[in-house]
Amino acid sequence: MLDRTTQSPLYLQIAAELREAIHSGSIPPDAKLPSESEMMKQYGVGRITIRNALNVLLSEGLLIKHQGKGTFVRTVSSASSRVVTALLDMNNTYFVSYYVDGLREVMTEDKCHLNILDTSTDAGILFRRLESCLDSRDSGVIFQLAHHADEKTTEKLCRIANRFREYNIPCLMIDSNLSKADFSMVSFDDYGGGARVAEHLAAFRHKRCGIIYDPQYVDSSRRCIGFRTAATEYGIEKVVMIEYHDNLEKTLVRTIRSENITGIFCYNDKIALKCMRLLSISGIRVPQDVSVIGFDDTYIAQSTDPHLTSISHPKTEMGRRCARAMLGLMDGSVKWPYTYIYPAYLVKRDTCALRPRSV
Repeated sequence: MLDRTTQSPLYLQIAAELREAIHSGSIPPDAKLPSESEMMKQYGVGRITIRNALNVLLSEGLLIKHQGKGTFVRTVSSASSRVVTALLDMNNTYFVSYYVDGLREVMTEDKCHLNILDTSTDAGILFRRLESCLDSRDSGVIFQLAHHADEKTTEKLCRIANRFREYNIPCLMIDSNLSKADFSMVSFDDYGGGARVAEHLAAFRHKRCGIIYDPQYVDSSRRCIGFRTAATEYGIEKVVMIEYHDNLEKTLVRTIRSENITGIFCYNDKIALKCMRLLSISGIRVPQDVSVIGFDDTYIAQSTDPHLTSISHPKTEMGRRCARAMLGLMDGSVKWPYTYIYPAYLVKRDTCALRPRSV
């Protein structure tokens, strides 16, 4: 059943549904899939969507095409074939495709089967998926923890981490970390990224700054903490917190004018793009009146006008490193626990301007 209310692409939802049916045995090995036309009617989508879904499973090695005959479920030739499951928040269309590209590239080269499942930004679903991976004795598990982990969630993750260790199944967190739980991790220095933004705005003589943030995400909180801590060190006089979901269209410009804000730090590039549009509508110029800095250096950063200054985030490379680390953990060439944290770098473009010494 497709959920058309989420941001998760329909082709990924179809791929996930077919993948689960294959793994559960509902669609057995060597079975022929319905034709593209039949699947279009079944799911109520276009041909391109069906083809994209099938291409995902073809690249994962779950399906095979026979010219003139159709698409079939591939037979797993060896019971000892390695299976790595990646539990990702497929609602996160902003990043998840980059992770998947990097993971799939390395796993395919190693002929390791990559099983991608959606956690739907739901801790309950994440726990059930992790338990399922333990029950099926997967070769390894990579998972993403995007939201805040409260005390109860942290305790549960710690218990699950211990079980993975007992069964000798490598479990690695991608773009997230939890110091209390015994997982390997590949993460990013969000604190350092926030501090780098504060340093840059201070160097451009901005004394009153605002942060547009999203409180539900862990990385947003860490970036804000890094910025606010460094702001004090670099002599920024005031930092005003602006919540992204708090009717930004009405609050942003009013807050900038009432607080005399001249520099804005946006939790990510997507928010920075919206911020710049709202400022433009209100006649506030970037960077002449207000400087704006984003985070993650996505494709958005170079498509804004002016081009957006942003913190670089190695999205696809992070997927590759996670995959290589997981392969090493499975064959013993990498020692557990594996930890790697990417440093933060500022990509300077055109959305920051030097403030005059006296206004």
